[in-house]
Amino acid sequence: MGPITLLAGLLVLPLAAGETIQPAADPVCYRGTADNGAIRFHFRIERSEFIGRIGRFQAVYCMESGVPEQGEIRVTVDLTSVATGNRDLDMGIQEPEGFDVDRYPTAEWRTRSIEPDGDAYRISGELRLRGATRQEEGRFRLEEVADGWRLEGAATISRLDYDVGTGELADTDFIPDHVLVEFDLGLDRDP
Repeated sequence: MGPITLLAGLLVLPLAAGETIQPAADPVCYRGTADNGAIRFHFRIERSEFIGRIGRFQAVYCMESGVPEQGEIRVTVDLTSVATGNRDLDMGIQEPEGFDVDRYPTAEWRTRSIEPDGDAYRISGELRLRGATRQEEGRFRLEEVADGWRLEGAATISRLDYDVGTGELADTDFIPDHVLVEFDLGLDRDP
């Protein structure tokens, strides 16, 4: 018996026993925006603490069979929508020494893996910011709600890995390198 005959026999065997073969389920996707969530980043300049808020973003979490670790998360952030509550700082963040939004108006995240971690999940993936792509890791909690999920978590990234804060702003005594990014996302099921 050749390998093709054996393979065909294995495929037909369940059908002969009266079983049906079900196609793999399509992933179910959930979406969130700034209308039902928030992405914030915390940073310091000298001794002053600031919080930047992303005004426009889209998050999409697609998972198979409702299993979070069998999913993928993609987030696109409109960097022109960043607001800190300080007009001068908001303008500076947009400049070439900051996010350089004229050249790089968006940042993107794409998951590479999601793993259970106690009552939460560890996430790793790629962040693309200012033309650089780096591996990043974080942690999040997930709660099922009426029409989808609530996802809350955080990650710490190095701004200098992405050349955010160049020239005089690269001084880590003036602006520390590490930035805490927090996310709280309401994710509604796609229709």
